[in-house]
Amino acid sequence: MRAVLSVDIDFAARAALMVPPDKRAALVYALCERAHIADRIRKKTGRASAGLGDGTLTAAAAQVVLAPRSPRYDIAWCDALEDVLTGLAAWRRDQSCLTRGCSPDSAEPKDHSPAG
Repeated sequence: MRAVLSVDIDFAARAALMVPPDKRAALVYALCERAHIADRIRKKTGRASAGLGDGTLTAAAAQVVLAPRSPRYDIAWCDALEDVLTGLAAWRRDQSCLTRGCSPDSAEPKDHSPAG
């Protein structure tokens, strides 16, 4: 996935507002996965994927129904924003563990020694 900017968080939060709170973690994780796959395609081909976008979280979120922009940050918006940031952190933790061989729960490298 390309670098996450504030506009990406905004779009993802607008997408999160459109689903029940208990479904938001799955949505955010899926958006991150979609952006990651799109970015890999973009890096390989040199152009954005017609179906997945350009590898940004904004492009991934733009493919689902978005809540309208709101000029104020009410409780619902803050909850959605928290869910996006928590989901993004979980996805980043999982990606880090895929490359470092750690447990996603701890984000610490697994002990691969014979005694561990």
